[in-house]
Amino acid sequence: MNRFQKKTQVMLIIDLILIIILLAFYRACFIDFHREKVSLSKNVSPIASDSATKYQTVFDQNYFYSLSKDIDNAKNRIDIAMYVLDSVDRRESKPGTLISKLLSASNRGVSVYVIMDKKSAGLESEASIKYNQIAYDMLTAGGCRVEWSAIPGMHAKVVSIDDNIAYIGAHNWTQAALEHNQELSIRIEGELVRKVREWIEKIQVES
Repeated sequence: MNRFQKKTQVMLIIDLILIIILLAFYRACFIDFHREKVSLSKNVSPIASDSATKYQTVFDQNYFYSLSKDIDNAKNRIDIAMYVLDSVDRRESKPGTLISKLLSASNRGVSVYVIMDKKSAGLESEASIKYNQIAYDMLTAGGCRVEWSAIPGMHAKVVSIDDNIAYIGAHNWTQAALEHNQELSIRIEGELVRKVREWIEKIQVES
């Protein structure tokens, strides 16, 4: 065997060793990935299992008009977790209009439940806690069930209507969010909404 043949043989052996190492590495990565996937599947439940759930993006001011219509058509219950309800004392404002619609729904027999974050709103500004308190007083006076979140940081903007329609997204009930800001929320229709309402009911409230 000449020198060239020996060199070629050594190179082939080195290549073979590298291939074996790479195969072992890829196999280890695949096993780790599979284990991680199985672990995640055990700890994360699917968001929705029904193919009938419908999703619709609701941009900017369209949120107000779409939600207003759905509140007007509510038959049984409205459940809300809302971070800030601002300017509701001004009846001509969009938040004030939504509050009025909730009161009208309550008057026609719809169960209205609202939970707000008192502490976090107060940390941002005294005005926020002031307006949340005004909304609290208006809704409770109108027969709605209203609670304060017990733990600071309830930052949700969620509305569930009749276990059939839900809004989840960026819109607070403020004049800025409903009239001026660029905001995005999702309107959901279908079986998934029940899970949204159940989540609202699990929020810990002040005793």
